[in-house]
Amino acid sequence: MFSNAGIMGQLAGMQIATTDSQDLAKVLEVNVRGAFHCAKHAACVMIGGKKGVIIFTTSNITTTFGNAPHAYTTSKHVVVGLMKNLTVELGGYGVWVNSISPNGVPT
Repeated sequence: MFSNAGIMGQLAGMQIATTDSQDLAKVLEVNVRGAFHCAKHAACVMIGGKKGVIIFTTSNITTTFGNAPHAYTTSKHVVVGLMKNLTVELGGYGVWVNSISPNGVPT
């Protein structure tokens, strides 16, 4: 299962003082809750089959420091934490969990 959905949020969130709470909630809803629910439902199937792969798209912002909206940066770090926990939990069932951290790609 490849969890690739993600949004960056408003560019006004480049500074903590101008980060909007509603924008933060929207980014976390898509980037974190979306990844969580994808993994949850995939794991239910993969555990029973004793095999599978879950891959998340995170961001290079989690391995370097840079200039990205705070909501986006926060959300991608949360997904990395989820990936690490799932690796430990699901590895015993033969399920591999990992993430990729690409640089920005204009779309």
